[in-house]
Amino acid sequence: MSALKKQRIDLRLTDDDKSIIEEAAAMSNQSITQFIE
Repeated sequence: MSALKKQRIDLRLTDDDKSIIEEAAAMSNQSITQFIE
């Protein structure tokens, strides 16, 4: 279920967007899934 959600989000995000989200998630010590939810 979360994998499907992640795929849907990936389709909407550019690589730059994903990089920003990944950096922010890493800084707050969370996984990207937790960060988005």
